[in-house]
Amino acid sequence: MLGGHPDVFVADETDFVWAMQRELQQMDGSTDSIPDKLRKLKLQDVLHLREFYWNRVKGRFGDSIGQRRLVDKFTMNTIDLGLINCIFPDAKVVFVMRDPRDVCLSCFMQLMVPTPATAHLLTWQGAADFYAQVMDWWMHIRQQMTLDFIEFRYEDAVAQFEPTYRRVFDFLGLPWDPAVVNFHEHAAAKYIASPSRNQMAQPLYSSSVARWRRFEAAFRPVAEKLDPFIRAFDYEPF
Repeated sequence: MLGGHPDVFVADETDFVWAMQRELQQMDGSTDSIPDKLRKLKLQDVLHLREFYWNRVKGRFGDSIGQRRLVDKFTMNTIDLGLINCIFPDAKVVFVMRDPRDVCLSCFMQLMVPTPATAHLLTWQGAADFYAQVMDWWMHIRQQMTLDFIEFRYEDAVAQFEPTYRRVFDFLGLPWDPAVVNFHEHAAAKYIASPSRNQMAQPLYSSSVARWRRFEAAFRPVAEKLDPFIRAFDYEPF
């Protein structure tokens, strides 16, 4: 949706942060962990990693971004928020929440390219466990970050599109533009490297809200795992 704004460029499902992490791992030749390496970073190291990131962005997109705001849209960036906070303390995080049951259902039903992350989604229990691990991390790191961040619920965007996204654009320091209402037309005109690319080229639709109810019985084995997040994010309990 953000890509419908003329002052925003959205990079979907990119490896920019992952590549930056690999560069960090190789910088001093040591086998230290990422947290230990971050603790030892000097200013010149941070500047090097920032330049590495932007060179990779430019290598992928050339000059097409121009002066627009870059949105590095990748779900797994959540895992690397500690790294992002250290290297880009001036960045902003837009965190979209959704009913945990709908998230797990969507992930389990998508055809995913096999990776160390998506391997967790091959089983129902694995999808719920992985969701819980990532959300545990988010609930921890959001209290530690110095980055500015905003949370909003997918369901709110469906029910109240303009008020919800006006708040997001205010957070980003961008004026509201009526063009964002037709975001799906913008998405349909470009290649999106995401398993959900077909949905992204459509308007927001209410049928995707509480879709989990059609499969309610299947959630019994993972109800205990998901319940803390359902309550924490203020969704209706089982």
